[in-house]
Amino acid sequence: MSAKATYAKPAMGHPELPAELWLSIFAFATEVPEALDQSQSLFQFPGEVRAIQKYKKSCRLSLITKRRLLLVCKQWRSLATPFLYRQFLLEHQRTLPLLLRTLSASSRNSQENGAVTPLGFFAKRLDICLREESVDVDATRKLGETLGEILYYLPNTKVIVFCGRDYRKVKLPPVFISALEEVGSSLEILNWQSPAFSPSSESYHAVFSNTPNLTSLQLRLDDLTELLSSLPVLPHLQTLSLLSPKAPWPAEPEPPLEHMPVNPFPALTQIRLNHVWVINLAQVQAILQLCGPTISSVSLSSFQTEEVDWQPIIAMLSQLGLRMSYLTLHTPYMYIYDVKAGLSLPPSVHTLGLRFQLTQASKFVYNHVLDQVTSLKGDGLKVVRLDDRNVLDFRYKHAAVAQELAKALEAQGRRLEFGEGVGIGSRLR
Repeated sequence: MSAKATYAKPAMGHPELPAELWLSIFAFATEVPEALDQSQSLFQFPGEVRAIQKYKKSCRLSLITKRRLLLVCKQWRSLATPFLYRQFLLEHQRTLPLLLRTLSASSRNSQENGAVTPLGFFAKRLDICLREESVDVDATRKLGETLGEILYYLPNTKVIVFCGRDYRKVKLPPVFISALEEVGSSLEILNWQSPAFSPSSESYHAVFSNTPNLTSLQLRLDDLTELLSSLPVLPHLQTLSLLSPKAPWPAEPEPPLEHMPVNPFPALTQIRLNHVWVINLAQVQAILQLCGPTISSVSLSSFQTEEVDWQPIIAMLSQLGLRMSYLTLHTPYMYIYDVKAGLSLPPSVHTLGLRFQLTQASKFVYNHVLDQVTSLKGDGLKVVRLDDRNVLDFRYKHAAVAQELAKALEAQGRRLEFGEGVGIGSRLR
């Protein structure tokens, strides 16, 4: 009598470790460093849309790891599931109903079984980056409501970024604003500079009245400049970016406000004005004057093709009482100022950041940049830093000019840096 051979399924060889240790390992393996980053930078704000492509790539790689963890065994699936819901990147409207049903079902399950935490409670970041080839007007009517219902299930969200351009005419309904107010107490970073999903000024005020822990705000002004004089106090706000792409701006500074009773941002250290001429708005001047003692970094941006005379703008900053240590100028082309006219920086400016929208140029253009940078006047200037978007072309393809610029600055007692402080002799990672 022959016996049929039997083969036992090999046991999974995972070491017996405490659940807490596995959670630490999973957190390390699935981390998306950019997700909750609040570090200040000359060239980038927390929740910056220009960094969204890098963030998306990191999210997708992390998502692959998370899904693989779920497939290993039941124990790992139970432990790793919360990590799957840490970041929400919404890119297509068709995926929203399923997400809403999942969050709703999880919430009901939690109510029926109090020991289960709703999946939405694990969410820390929400990016609304909806991009469609064609936008169905009828379908967009319920879009805002769906987004609001989703946000309702994410009460612990710390970061919200709007970056959809295909939904310019979509207005956020009351249900979304109400949900945003509910999330407000946990919200720390809010980027609302997208032309899509723009609320009314009344909605802005309602939201900001419920965000006491907000540390970084990027706001689109358009026709809402009066909003600035009626904002509630945000006691922990450190970085503020004001975008107003709509022209014309006042050609001359407006008369000062009769009164702005209190400093709305007592902890503000960094501000960005884009386009730079919003500085002529009375509300913006009032904010600069009230926050001047705490502001250490100012970023001025111009996205128009005409030349900008930076000198009167910089002079106005000094007149308003700012003593910033860091000043960043952002221009479309590699032209800063007329060397013959000169450019003088306040003695308080220690580091000058230069960011050009143009990423490649000829040797002639880089030589002109060299002339401009080495002709700068500023008793306190010690560092000139170029945005990392210009590194590959300037530092490597035009290395001779870069070296010449570094040596010329060194002779002036100054240092040339790239990105976030990389020296000319350092290797880029």
